[in-house]
Amino acid sequence: GDKARLTNKIGLIQLEMNDNRSARQSFVLSTKINKKYAEAWNNLGTVDYLEQHFGNSIGEYKKAIKLDKKSAVFHANLAASYFSQKDMESAQKEFQIALTLDPQMYEHRASGGIATHVISANDRARFCFELARVYARSGETQTMYRYLAKAAEGGMDVSNAVKDDPVFRKYQKDPQLALLIRDTRAFLMAIESPASAPTPASAIPPQPPTH
Repeated sequence: GDKARLTNKIGLIQLEMNDNRSARQSFVLSTKINKKYAEAWNNLGTVDYLEQHFGNSIGEYKKAIKLDKKSAVFHANLAASYFSQKDMESAQKEFQIALTLDPQMYEHRASGGIATHVISANDRARFCFELARVYARSGETQTMYRYLAKAAEGGMDVSNAVKDDPVFRKYQKDPQLALLIRDTRAFLMAIESPASAPTPASAIPPQPPTH
């Protein structure tokens, strides 16, 4: 147990130094020492995610989840991998599980072992839109609007996207949505403060669990 944890921590340091190759070796060794070490499987998945080996990362995140079904982090990571493979249905499912386990999952910066991924620039707007759909389904209107605004900021045509999406049908006549579409920057200034600004897709280095 202790040796596996130590090897995992070494891997985390290597990952922070962008030495993915050495980090991979450390995480693999950690999983060999302790096959039931969920965090090491998750961290190995993070290396594969960063190297865009999404098929591998999905498998490793699934192993982590099998060992610890209650980790919102693992489900969120799996969602990100599905998202990168354009498997929106599976991504939505995992997002929802992560949010059920930790409702503030995407509302706080990486800390205390939260694994936050770097989503590619091309995917950021779509990622925010998909998160908006998740929050719309769960009735968290203000959070939904923040992510819709982030999607609009990223260049997405939110007006057409929400018009054709049944999830947003009940918001069509909402003045907030009209303002968001008309003037995204004004909308963001109206609803956000620095303390509450969500950063789900900003370039925060991945920080997998350190346990």
